[in-house]
Amino acid sequence: MKSGDLSNQAGFTIGFRCVDFLVKYKESTFTDKVLNAFMGKTKRAEIDESVRSFMEHLYRNTEYNVDLVIEKKDYTEELKRLVDEMPFNRVVLVDKLSQISTRLLVGDLTLYVDDDDYRRSLVNSQYAVSFAQLNDYIKRRAH
Repeated sequence: MKSGDLSNQAGFTIGFRCVDFLVKYKESTFTDKVLNAFMGKTKRAEIDESVRSFMEHLYRNTEYNVDLVIEKKDYTEELKRLVDEMPFNRVVLVDKLSQISTRLLVGDLTLYVDDDDYRRSLVNSQYAVSFAQLNDYIKRRAH
């Protein structure tokens, strides 16, 4: 539904990468790895508050749909519980990054947001953007 219109048109959909963008695991030091082994890495995960806040703004105050893009191997019960309270419309599960390219091509996703240059290059689409580029895109569409 787009802007309250009950027609058959879908609104714009912005897919945010979940793991290693919105949710970051502490794994850089030996101590982190040991603690992750005992406590579970999801319990020690950090949410990028600026990304979550922007997602919430889009979800609550705009006509955009907000999706979480998660690789199937990462979609565990612990991650489900962690993102349960996040502001999003649906979870998009993928096996590999090329599936994101396909979703962008067919219009299932309008934009894919990820700050990792290498992953965005594997998606190989002008609609795979960084968080800063998303801010610019939203500002341009608002005017």
